[in-house]
Amino acid sequence: MHTPREWHESKTGNHQGLILDETGSTIAVCYDKANAPIIVQAVNSYAALVAALELAVRYLEYPDVEALPFAMRSEYAADRARAALALAKGE
Repeated sequence: MHTPREWHESKTGNHQGLILDETGSTIAVCYDKANAPIIVQAVNSYAALVAALELAVRYLEYPDVEALPFAMRSEYAADRARAALALAKGE
């Protein structure tokens, strides 16, 4: 991922769509505004899936890193992955 912040779509009054980061800085201009939400969802979904994977890998490398049972951590990772997939579907 090129920017570490979550991306957002900005509506314009014309046929273009803007993609902004959390600070309001422009990341990209879409010449068809229908493409902006697809790009935003893909980037944000990717970040959520990466976070879920990092959690699972952390447990596999250091199983005693927390005092919580593995089932709770794996459920949390699964919930994050489900949320990312829902975001990708636009739900």
